[in-house]
Amino acid sequence: MLFYVASFIYIFLLFNREFVPFVDLRYINFILFLFLILNKLIFFIKNKFIHVVGQRKDIVLFFTLMFLVFLSNLGWLFNPFDVRQDIFISSVILYLYNFIAVIVFALYWERIDQKWIKYFFLVGGFILWSSLVLQFLGFEQLPFQGEVKSGMEEEESVLGIRFGGYAQDQNYATFGMVIWGVMSLIFFKNMIRYVVLFLATTGVIISFSKTVILVVIFLIFYYLFSRFKLQFVYVAAIILTVSILLVSIFDVLMSFSTVYNRFLMWRAAYEGFIENPILGSGITSVRSNYLFRGGWYVQPHNSYIALLFDNGIISFILYLVILVRSFRIESSLFHYLIMIFIAFSFSQELFVFQYPYSILGVIPIILNCCYYEINLSRLEIREKQEDYILD
Repeated sequence: MLFYVASFIYIFLLFNREFVPFVDLRYINFILFLFLILNKLIFFIKNKFIHVVGQRKDIVLFFTLMFLVFLSNLGWLFNPFDVRQDIFISSVILYLYNFIAVIVFALYWERIDQKWIKYFFLVGGFILWSSLVLQFLGFEQLPFQGEVKSGMEEEESVLGIRFGGYAQDQNYATFGMVIWGVMSLIFFKNMIRYVVLFLATTGVIISFSKTVILVVIFLIFYYLFSRFKLQFVYVAAIILTVSILLVSIFDVLMSFSTVYNRFLMWRAAYEGFIENPILGSGITSVRSNYLFRGGWYVQPHNSYIALLFDNGIISFILYLVILVRSFRIESSLFHYLIMIFIAFSFSQELFVFQYPYSILGVIPIILNCCYYEINLSRLEIREKQEDYILD
């Protein structure tokens, strides 16, 4: 039961990280995760036996990345710039929390039950959607909302204003709605999937991240082509997608100050990266580097640049390997979610949030278990586990 409580909190916070009922739920879940790991270690010591879901390379690669990310903090001993201790400490805690979450799901694979997990995603996404609707209706201060962020006016959005709800940021809210829709399509085979898809679409309109929406549009047309084998649909998809991209690129270039500021951040990151390219300069160092070089303390709005600078090229290559291997999950819907995540990472620094660890770690573990539970009994799963389970 404790694992299900921790799982629900983790999945709920994937959508609603600013839902704070008197205390940040991540602190509570961090304690639960540590207790679950300790409990499994005691079991291992007593029985000299433990199972971990996944294949050997997946587990080794992920935990090697975890080791390298924390090892990169040795770079702070040689950096010419100062560390912002409060943000550094909170970021390290968040990194540790998210890595530990993957460990817990890997250790407790046998407890993962589709009957519970699918409703955890359903509830988490619905609460985020409800918060978006409430803000749209004029409720700026939501119940138990941690960081309050009002709507962002933007002429290019359908409604002229964007909201973030319990996701706090409009872009994260859009991505959360996409996760909700995709996971519902995977788990539910009845009317629920279509209701959720409709609600998630309205949530995307309210939050309206152009980066996510563009990729979703492209993938929808790609799906239509691959499903119906219609050449004209494929051509139309290319024309429409290229047109939208050109319009969006032109629109971004017109916001010259934003483009110029990001160019300065990325150039400063490059200059700092070549000075310490192997193991990186440490968590959050890309922000301090920009401040040191005449800018200000801000995230680079690019996960790949942040990973290269903070954790080095070895971690970056390892991350790309994990990213590519995640496509081995036999679900085209999940593949679409990965592609949206890849594009989203180009405009946001995501490693302090749950998204990379959930998309590349937790959700693949869940799908590895639940996909087989859909069609096979638990006994049949165990009979076939030699192909998917590592002693």
